Amino acid sequence: MKTKNEIIKWAKLIDEKYADYETDYGAVYKNNKWILNLWQPLAKEVFLIIFDKNDQDKIIEKIKGIFTSPNWKWEIDFDYDGYFYQYEIIQKDNSKTIVLDPYSKSMAAFNWEGKENKIGKGAFIKYNNVINPFKINLNKKHPIIYEANVRDLTSLIENLKNPGSFNALKEVNFGSYIRKLGFNTIQLLPINSCYAIDETNQQILQKGQGNKWITNYNWGYDPHNYFSLNGWYSTNPNDPYNRMNEFRELVSHFHKNSINVVIDVVFNHLMHNWIFNDIFPDYYFRDGSDRESSQNPVKEAPFASERKMARKIIIDALIWMVKKYDVDGFRFDLSCFIDRETFIIIHKELNKIKPGIILHGEAWGWTDLEPDMQMIKGRQDNQIEFAYFNDSTRNAIKGQDDINGYFGGLINNEKFDENFSIYLASIIGNIKQFKNAPKEISIDDYDRFTKNPNVNLQYIVCHDGHTLWDKINLSINGDLTFKIQKYRQALIMLLVSQGKILLLSGTEMLYTKPNDDSGQDGDRFYESENIIDLFNLGSRFNENTYKTTDWSAGLRWEQLQNPFIKKNIFNFLQKILNFRHSSSHFNLNNSKEINESIKFNVTDKENGIIDFSININNQIIRVIHNLKSKKYFYTSGGEIIFHSDIKKPNLNTLKGFSSIIISEINS
Repeated sequence: MKTKNEIIKWAKLIDEKYADYETDYGAVYKNNKWILNLWQPLAKEVFLIIFDKNDQDKIIEKIKGIFTSPNWKWEIDFDYDGYFYQYEIIQKDNSKTIVLDPYSKSMAAFNWEGKENKIGKGAFIKYNNVINPFKINLNKKHPIIYEANVRDLTSLIENLKNPGSFNALKEVNFGSYIRKLGFNTIQLLPINSCYAIDETNQQILQKGQGNKWITNYNWGYDPHNYFSLNGWYSTNPNDPYNRMNEFRELVSHFHKNSINVVIDVVFNHLMHNWIFNDIFPDYYFRDGSDRESSQNPVKEAPFASERKMARKIIIDALIWMVKKYDVDGFRFDLSCFIDRETFIIIHKELNKIKPGIILHGEAWGWTDLEPDMQMIKGRQDNQIEFAYFNDSTRNAIKGQDDINGYFGGLINNEKFDENFSIYLASIIGNIKQFKNAPKEISIDDYDRFTKNPNVNLQYIVCHDGHTLWDKINLSINGDLTFKIQKYRQALIMLLVSQGKILLLSGTEMLYTKPNDDSGQDGDRFYESENIIDLFNLGSRFNENTYKTTDWSAGLRWEQLQNPFIKKNIFNFLQKILNFRHSSSHFNLNNSKEINESIKFNVTDKENGIIDFSININNQIIRVIHNLKSKKYFYTSGGEIIFHSDIKKPNLNTLKGFSSIIISEINS
């Protein structure tokens, strides 16, 4: 068995001798014949196995490939459109593996059957038979992102033809809904083919219908293939074209509603590394790494993005998604495991196709890459406007996503002095240089990490961790009115910070994730004596619903029929989002504009007061946060346009635990 250093040295030699940037891999129909290429320069033999289009278990033909270094190649005259295929690879030691083509553009319907040793089948697809993109130019400069799982958005809506699917989002006109709500971008949790799913069983799971790890629900962070789409979201997973066309139509639906589409991609690992190791052992992963790039239940070595043919798969997959489906950007799961040079190339190549491509990811310090290869928040800035998920802002406002579920931030009155300092940095977009910085502001490189606010993705909750309502419900004592005011204050604190913005789906309706014991991690619930059971769902909540029931994870749209929620949450968020979208005050483009426009009037850590103004062309927007209980008296001749209290406060007096936004004219 090779050591880590031996593998690195060997992989470099493979790249030098065999890397191939020119070949179009996968199954390509050209000049009335199928041309297939597989990169495996060291195999003894490779066979193409073809399966019937109407019975994916029935072998039609087995054809030996022709080796033309570094690829195995097939040219087939028979039209196998819609049929399925795998490769059989015979290594030099005569060991045999059956593998999925890593460049499969679509797949046969997959059912893992609770087994972790199955392998899917690629599909013969004629690219021209997929819907042509509907081109429209959208504004990508200041994304306000609605993060969502496709299935969760419609799984609990009654009387839909295919709840939880791509088509269901069109059926409910979801693009129009989020546009009117004030968003300009939707970010979808992974839609690529994942492993731990039965695509043919599209039953919506009610309470108690989960089966732990076997539960047929999946966020998709266990990739099976980087090109093919998840058939569960289609109306006919047995038709390899169906999932492609329905997603393409969904992207067009969003674009017609002026909504950018960002998709979550998982290039840090696969469901199991053997999916690629069975093709070319030791090449695609950084074996021997002291870090794992995947979460429960699999912990394996990270994808070796720095190796030329591994990097090619990443870049080719992203180009495919932009060209074929017209998506507008990507969120990278654990981007900390992908090397800087790969991201620079991604930015360059995708901007050739779609200028202004949206790119962001989880640039945590959890990485096995050497410092000169990293692109990590607080360690390296970047010039490609790749935005880092800003956990400084998240933790300062509502507390980190911890294993106990109760760590708080400013709205929970925890670690107050530290979080107060960090949040001041969030107001200025966490930029490194600010000439009139208050003495209390954090100077830590992790909190002041960029020269460009567009490298900053501000958020307080996302799919990981508790929903904002569950977090507040669990960690804050008080009646419903007090908790709602804290909820609104947290939203104001986020939305007045500079940078790109991300909110979790359902934030507009107090989205909650009640625990279902039958789901995976059903024993990892959180509860409190101070819970307000507003929706009669019990007092237990789960923050890690990646494999649970729809009852637990789905959005309950009937909550918007509650007049209290509609008025005080939905209408409030809608108004403030549309204000942010239309105003330049919270969309400053660079450090220069931030330095010229933002002024701190009062920063009083002892009394919990943050009072600052943004002046653009003598139009002043003033924001005041009162984070403690004592009243704050101030002087203003302006008008309060947004407030966290349910009842509009009096001008010039701000009670405790409240935030306001004032429109003023410079006299």
